[in-house]
Amino acid sequence: MKNLISAIAVAMIAAGPVLAAPLKLKPASPQPSGLKQGLAVSYAYPTDVKTLSQANKFLKRAKPGNPLSGLDYMDTINGKRTLTSKKAHNV
Repeated sequence: MKNLISAIAVAMIAAGPVLAAPLKLKPASPQPSGLKQGLAVSYAYPTDVKTLSQANKFLKRAKPGNPLSGLDYMDTINGKRTLTSKKAHNV
């Protein structure tokens, strides 16, 4: 009996994500106005970062890059620039 209850519990847990309804999103109300298209990015070009405090120091001196106009920036070839940065590595 104990094994049967355990099996049913496992089956219900496993089926939960399958049976869950998709998340329904609603547009923000009110809609924001005066926005520019794209996602603003800033780039820093450190040679080596070992800690978050080092990364934060470099990010304080980051330079703005061209806005990202979409989310299709695949990294397919080693040496290809990262997103809209000027470098491929250590961005």
